This record gives sequence, structure tokens and C-alpha cells, in this order.
Amino acid sequence: MSAHDPWWVQMGLPAFAAGPDGYPRPGQVTRYYRQQMIKHCGWSWSQKDLALALGVSEITVRKMEATDMGFDSISRRRAVASLLNIPPVLLALAAGPGDSPLPGPFQDPVTFFVMHGSPLFTDSNLPDWQSATQFLHQAWTNHHQISARPDLARLHCLLNDLYRLLPFTSGQERSTALGLLSSAHMLYTTVLRDLQCFEPALQQATKALHWAHELHSYEAMAAVYFWAGLTLLDAGDPKQALKYFDKCKVLLPQAPASLGAALYLNLGVARALTARSQQEQRSSLTSFDRAASLLRSAPTDDDPFFVKADADRYHVDRARALLALGRPGDALAELAQRRPDPHLQRRRLYASILEAEGHFLSGEPEQAAHLLQPCLSQARELHSALNVERIRLLYRRLRASSAGQEQAIIELGNQLGADLSPQSA
Repeated sequence: MSAHDPWWVQMGLPAFAAGPDGYPRPGQVTRYYRQQMIKHCGWSWSQKDLALALGVSEITVRKMEATDMGFDSISRRRAVASLLNIPPVLLALAAGPGDSPLPGPFQDPVTFFVMHGSPLFTDSNLPDWQSATQFLHQAWTNHHQISARPDLARLHCLLNDLYRLLPFTSGQERSTALGLLSSAHMLYTTVLRDLQCFEPALQQATKALHWAHELHSYEAMAAVYFWAGLTLLDAGDPKQALKYFDKCKVLLPQAPASLGAALYLNLGVARALTARSQQEQRSSLTSFDRAASLLRSAPTDDDPFFVKADADRYHVDRARALLALGRPGDALAELAQRRPDPHLQRRRLYASILEAEGHFLSGEPEQAAHLLQPCLSQARELHSALNVERIRLLYRRLRASSAGQEQAIIELGNQLGADLSPQSA
């Protein structure tokens, strides 16, 4: 290293090529840090993974990395830096040596705050808190019913504006901003979880927890612990999930009954997955009794953290626990009691995958394969990498069984195609 090296090299950062603005080329920076992100399967993040997390096409990410196109929006830069743990200074989000704190047009606070497409700024330069709240509510609803992926771009804008505006707020306005920040990061957590981006999802949960602490909201803290635990549960780490669920449980007296019911449902699943002795297996199902009691007492419209705990969810999660305990017949009987909401497509998909697993474990592999074929199409339509992965793993069990050469199973494998590779999972 010499005095002639770029300032980022002198700071000990990688030797990226310089761009015309005196900062490293953002495409090179993005490619480098994307490749440092390791998924649970051991592979680095692909361009497809980053595209899913940003809510853009894979071609867009390819152009970003190859030509530096697509970095003209500061909200896009913030999103990339947050997802890939890039030092903000490398994407011109913080001042480099000798620079002013806000380069270029962002020296004007009004220009800095007003971002194109932001839910917080609509028809004026004044923040529209109601509009932002309604956007988050609709984005959460979209996540449960179809997919929140199309909302990610506006979610980036909202987070960017909230961070810029927060230092200038006080009183009730500050409390509103903190609540929106916590909720937005929780939404980002669960969207990334569904995209199988588990580590970035947990990073978003950490940010949500920070703002919940700033708000002094015990119920928001409980909700963050719940979503973090659910992320770890779906990442295949039920023991670690139980630690977060226990933290949530401590705060339950301050939380709505809907959150308590959702917690006990997932506690039951995590305990079933980790049960070893017969006593542990029996006790894992007692969590569902507690959840049922809370569901009977919970107002149906009191769901501020969008956990969607209801009688249908009870049957789905109890079926998952019964499958983990090796009781597929009981699991199928549990699923038969469902009264599903036709709008909650993601849950219907998940329940169908569990039903397929129940048939497989009951000695009906062809029936399982037939059920999974429409599930795969739906999972792709919902951009649900998590459910595609569930189907992929169940397919491998089907393929390894004595019925592995049956036509329905072979057809399912053909449908999966590239999704059979961990690289694309």
C-alpha cells in the first residue's frame, strides 16, 4: 500500500477500481460483497439471490454489477449495503476523506428526504404518516395472501426516508417513526425468510429490535423475538429458535393474545422437532393446548404484528408437530379439520406440502408426488423460495424411496429442474 493508492485501499478495504465520482465502482463492490455472503447450503449468494432480496430481475443485478447501472437511487444503494453488509462509505452513503457529509443534490434536505415512490412522501414535502402506515399494512397483507416481493422497492424507499427524517422528529411524531421502522424491518425479516435469505433476515430482525427498544415497546420486542425465532425454525435450527421463543415468552404479558397464540403454536413445533424422550414428545403437544386457549380469548381483529394466528393455523402447525413426532396419520387427520381462508395462499401452499409429507410417511409416495406438482407451480408464482426448498427436500426423500422410479415422482423431478441444485435454492 502506498500514498498513491485510492483512499479505500488506504483504509484497508479491497482494491476496487475507481469510479468517476471518486468512490469505488459500485458494481464491483456489490459483486465482491455478494460473493462473501454464504447461504446455509455452503454456496455464495448468486445474482438471483440478490435479485430476489431486492425485488428486481436477475438481469438488473447483472447490469448493476457489470456496468454500474441502477445505483442512481440512494435507496437502492442503502438496500444493497444493508443486505450485503457493505461499509456505507464504499457506496457513497457516507463521506469519504475530504468530502462533504452529503455530496451532490443530497445537500438539500428537502431533496434528500423526498424519494420517488416513497410511501412516506406523497403529495407534499411533509411526511404522510397515515399513508406509510397503510402501505405497511397492505404489504404485510400481500405477504400472507400473495407475495410482498413487488413491495420491496417501496419498502426500501420508506426505510430510507424514515432514517433520514428520524433526527428531525420529536414527541408523537418520533414514536410513530420508531414504530414504522420496527414494523418495516420485521416485514423485511419475514420476506427475506421466505426467500431463504436467513442471515440477512436475522440482521433485519436485529434492526427491528433496536427500534423497538428505542420505542420502549415490550410488545414490539416480543414480536421481533417471535419473527427471529420463526426465521431460525425455518432455517433448520429449532434449538436456537427456542431461545428466541423463550425471550418472546417473557414479554408475553405485554403482548396481544394473537402474538401469544402464534408463539405457543411455534413453540410446539420447535419442541416436537427437538424432542428425544417420550416425555418430551408428549409435552411438546401441550403448547398447542395453551395456544388454543389464547385463540378462544383473542379478538379476531387484534393482530398488530400480522402473525395471522387462528384456528386454521392451529391445525396446520399441530400437523407439522405430529409429522415431526412420526405420527403421519394423526397429522393428516389434523389437516382434515381445517377451514382454510381462501385468501391466505401462502398458508394453503404450506398445508398442502405438509399433507404430501403425511401421505409419504403413510406409505403413499405417489399420492405425495401428485400433491406436490401443483404446489411447486404455486410456490414459484408466490416467489416463495422457502416452500420450493421444502418441496425439493421432500422430492429427494421420495426419489430415495422404493417408489423412486414411479412416473409421478419422475415428473415432479422434471418440474423441479434447476431447483434440484442447492446453488439455485
